[in-house]
Amino acid sequence: MDRQATISVALGTAKLNLERFESIERLSEPFVIVVEGFSPDEIDFLPHLGKPVSLDAGDEMDHVRYFHGLLTEAALIKVDINGAHYRLTVRPWLSLLDQNRNYRIFQDKSVVDIAKQVFADAGMKDVEFDRLTGSYKPREYCVQYKESDFNFVSRLFEDEGIYYYFRHEEAAHKLILCDGKSAHKPEPGYESIRFLPVAGDETSTPDTLSDWNERISSVSQASVTLRSFDFTKPQNPVEAVSQGAGQHPGDALEVYEYLGDFTDKSEGEARGQSRLAASRAPRRLYSGGGDVLGLACGGLFTLTEAGVDRFNQEYLIIGLNHVVEAESHRSGDDRQARRVNVVAIPSDTLFRPPLVAEKPISSGVETATVTGPAGEVVYVDEWGRVKVRFHWDRSPDQPGKTSCWMRVSHHSAGEGFGNVDLPRVGQEVIVDFLNGDPDRPIITGRVYNGQRRHAYDLPAQKTRSLWRTQTIGRLGDYGGAEKTPPPNSKGFNEIRLEDKGGAEEIYIHAQREMVRDVLLDDTLTVQRDRATRVGRDRKTAVKRHEATTIETGDETHEVSKGKRTTTIELDDGTTVRSGNYSLKVDKGTVTIEAAQSITLKVGSSSIVMNPSSITLNALTITSDARALNIVNAPQAEVHGKAMTTITGGIVKIN
Repeated sequence: MDRQATISVALGTAKLNLERFESIERLSEPFVIVVEGFSPDEIDFLPHLGKPVSLDAGDEMDHVRYFHGLLTEAALIKVDINGAHYRLTVRPWLSLLDQNRNYRIFQDKSVVDIAKQVFADAGMKDVEFDRLTGSYKPREYCVQYKESDFNFVSRLFEDEGIYYYFRHEEAAHKLILCDGKSAHKPEPGYESIRFLPVAGDETSTPDTLSDWNERISSVSQASVTLRSFDFTKPQNPVEAVSQGAGQHPGDALEVYEYLGDFTDKSEGEARGQSRLAASRAPRRLYSGGGDVLGLACGGLFTLTEAGVDRFNQEYLIIGLNHVVEAESHRSGDDRQARRVNVVAIPSDTLFRPPLVAEKPISSGVETATVTGPAGEVVYVDEWGRVKVRFHWDRSPDQPGKTSCWMRVSHHSAGEGFGNVDLPRVGQEVIVDFLNGDPDRPIITGRVYNGQRRHAYDLPAQKTRSLWRTQTIGRLGDYGGAEKTPPPNSKGFNEIRLEDKGGAEEIYIHAQREMVRDVLLDDTLTVQRDRATRVGRDRKTAVKRHEATTIETGDETHEVSKGKRTTTIELDDGTTVRSGNYSLKVDKGTVTIEAAQSITLKVGSSSIVMNPSSITLNALTITSDARALNIVNAPQAEVHGKAMTTITGGIVKIN
């Protein structure tokens, strides 16, 4: 008895008579089902787009399997006496996720957790994660970057070695995520399939495979080496080498990639093994065909009775193509042509998806806003890294959790030297990406914007260059300084360069204290005037010599209030080369005191005072006093070598 396949298409109240059916299924690819049929009445398929389509495949005796998907396209092919002929395209819900574009950030989530969130946000629930057996580490920072949800999860799955297939049910199709053989099992009733070749134009016997082929190819890959960079240990690049055992002796080539996005060697090894397995899985590839309507992609089966003994083994179906075509569609009779084409690998071969989905590459720099918890002005970690919020980020604002920690470029960065100028919360920064990777941002600069403008008005002050900081916290007490800032003002330190012709200037402002530390020499040359004003005290300590030279002009020291004290440990000398020397005390006294002697000398005349005597030496000594008293002297002597004359109105001797 010739068993006829019957496929019914559920489209609500619409009825479609099958003319041709074809399904294409591959591991880690969305399936495609194309149905051609006719209806006596015209059908408006617009209301059915995006709606479920159920196809029940069987024969006159029993149901065999379901095909289920969403109607994504409908075309009117022709109209004839039988009615309107249509071609319908049915795809899984996963395919719809290729129609959007999105930007979003995931932090500290594994690939599995990321996929769960993506599918949940898209309203997709028909997913099974339970068959995954691997352990997937959280990714510190992972960005969906101007790409579809489908491309995003696909590249993450491929990178981790996760693949998938679909299980079709009457009212749903479910995405089954896998990472090993335990995720697969035979379809009920199709655990083993007999090989039964046919001759000439004979058709295959139902539930048998009539042809089976083997293709062996050499990929020549002996190892995969992945390298990365950990900035915390820059002297030790992270390198993971993955090698597969039991391969062809001719495998000698190395696949080397620099990823730069992992710091754990074991993570690199796992990803390398996945890449190596993806390249080796199709090395021994089997394909065949027959009339086995109940097979499904992702299923297992054991081939029996093959002419080549090694072909009789268990296989994993990695590709499947169902074709059912009514003969009446071609020749006018009621017979039916159907074939199932199978692509498989031995079930003990580890399958991993090839790297097909492309990771987006940033085509240039972006700007973003520095973020931090409430109250933080500078929010950094031990490496001086900051966090930002990108302008495209639509997620709820979580200050301090908006991105990964990002390194900041500086003009100089050496071991214990360089410059540090950390971005502050709220500033707009320029963000570049290492090798264009959105997961590896780095801050390269800062820009002003409408909220944070320049310190001076532009273009009026366009000749000024400056570096101005801003005080963090309260200004504090200025301890009796002559000039203090207004209350609640914003303090700042500033270095300003004015390049306007005729007004060139270098200006330095210290909000509180200014400290200069010179280990050797300090030279200051001023071509004209110099003025120094100290609002309170000034102290100068010179450990060795101090010399002041005034070439022309005067030197003036004025103590307006208070006193002046000079203490000299050794000698003190003052020489007036021309002109006069005067010492004047308007009020008070002048005291000159010496431990040994005081000498006053003019020419050959002198007065010498010591602790026991005063000696006056001159050609003539004149005392013009109203009274001259010499008292309390135990001895007094007046002696003239040639003559002594004492005169007076009255002279008393004794």
